[in-house]
Amino acid sequence: VMFVLLIACLNVSNLLLARATGRKREVAIRIAIGASRLRLLQQLLTESLLLVICAGTIGVLLAYGGDRLLTIAMARYDVSLPNASIINLDWRVLLFSGAITLGAGLVFGLAPSWITANSSVNDALKEGASSTTAELGRRRLRNALVVFETALALVLLTGAGLLLRSFIELLKVDLGINPANVVTMGISLPEYKYSSSAQQDAFFRRLMQGFEGTPGVKSAGANGGGANVFFQPQGQAPAAAGQEPTAAFKIITPDFLKAIGTHLIAGREFTDQDNARAAPVAIISQTVARRYWPNSNPMGSHLSILARVYSGEHSGASKSLQIVGVAQDVRNDDLWRPEPAIYVPFAQSPASSAFVVVRTAVPPMALVPALRKAVRSVDNEQPINRIQTMDEIVSQTYGALRFPATLLWIFSGLALVLSAVGIFGVMSYTVTRRTRELAVRMTLGASRQDLLGLVLREGLGVTLFGVVLGLAGALALARLMTEYVYGITATDPLTLASASVLLTAVALLASYIPARRAVKVDPLVALRYE
Repeated sequence: VMFVLLIACLNVSNLLLARATGRKREVAIRIAIGASRLRLLQQLLTESLLLVICAGTIGVLLAYGGDRLLTIAMARYDVSLPNASIINLDWRVLLFSGAITLGAGLVFGLAPSWITANSSVNDALKEGASSTTAELGRRRLRNALVVFETALALVLLTGAGLLLRSFIELLKVDLGINPANVVTMGISLPEYKYSSSAQQDAFFRRLMQGFEGTPGVKSAGANGGGANVFFQPQGQAPAAAGQEPTAAFKIITPDFLKAIGTHLIAGREFTDQDNARAAPVAIISQTVARRYWPNSNPMGSHLSILARVYSGEHSGASKSLQIVGVAQDVRNDDLWRPEPAIYVPFAQSPASSAFVVVRTAVPPMALVPALRKAVRSVDNEQPINRIQTMDEIVSQTYGALRFPATLLWIFSGLALVLSAVGIFGVMSYTVTRRTRELAVRMTLGASRQDLLGLVLREGLGVTLFGVVLGLAGALALARLMTEYVYGITATDPLTLASASVLLTAVALLASYIPARRAVKVDPLVALRYE
């Protein structure tokens, strides 16, 4: 947002500078008849402030509409922002907007006003003053402003390109599940009816049997856990304080992995025999196996779940769990990396609430009435909440990434348009100021193609300076992007090259339009141009 604001302010400053150059004769006459330079500076600054205040007012109105669009977009992508309910245009937002508007007007209107108010009266009143050293200095300043806004635009384009490529790479990631034809729901048992572990285990065991007996259901499972826990692989030295191994602790029924489409890499799945009377067992994810048993087979090894960790001293360790299987990695909310997980049988650690998944042979939502009936057959008073397909959950996860990436692309597009407008404005003004020069060149034998190339080279030179500066800025900011890219590096050459080519092409187009208009002018008409 700050980059776009800077680009817009640089543009306005450049336009004000061009406008001020056109008024230098007027300013010189005012000074000659007695106006003080301070009074002129005040007038020019007032004009700049009036311009930005009008723009700020329009901006606030657009922001009001943008707030409504933001709400619609969040609903469309099913994205939840922290404290989204308090996002509105209140007095604090208006005060901040006013401060930014006035600050931008003062800072970026000061330089053009100062240059105009302190211009040489004698040079301005002379005929042909456009060829003076002062004019050359203003021209260099205008070009420098375009260079900076081009550089800022390239940094934004590069960031947006990196996020887009990362998103494409994430779409190729194996989530470790098969979301097709899966319906999910949440079930929470009331404590007054299911206070004991045996009652909770009996309810979910009967529920899974009821689901699997429903026509059209292929498998069903429940997960009663998910919170991270500390654990200790037995036979290995305890980790230092603050570096204890952690993993998601998932309490699952025997067919849960099958229902979500997660494959077993080694060992066996849980069975009905893994109950409270059997030896405690666990299935670990590939990440846990690879990280803590890198050079050995974890099958048959043991680990302990640590109830508490105080100042690096482990206490409250559970009984030992024997590893009987290794499951495929699953990526949940964090698509960048798989979630380390430890699965234990539901019967050995029952829970009062669970995330239930049902894999179907028919469209999943069509079975919802039958699934409700199966729940009522176990407990007629038991409610169900959050019924949705697994495809919807996956879409929500990707939507959480798509939403900020879309916003960044919108801002990058604005930056690209603003940069094109800036280059177009500078080139148009430059061509206008050089009309007589171009006419003389044509009179002396220069072809229209020669003049077109002359103007385009100037626009391209300014753009390339901005691209080089922007590439340096993008490389300098690469560290900040490292955590937000996936499958590529933050200095990805393809992204940097694509952004540079796109910006250069847009800049060439912005330069070509005024250049083409200039070379079409009749030399006789141009020679009379003042």
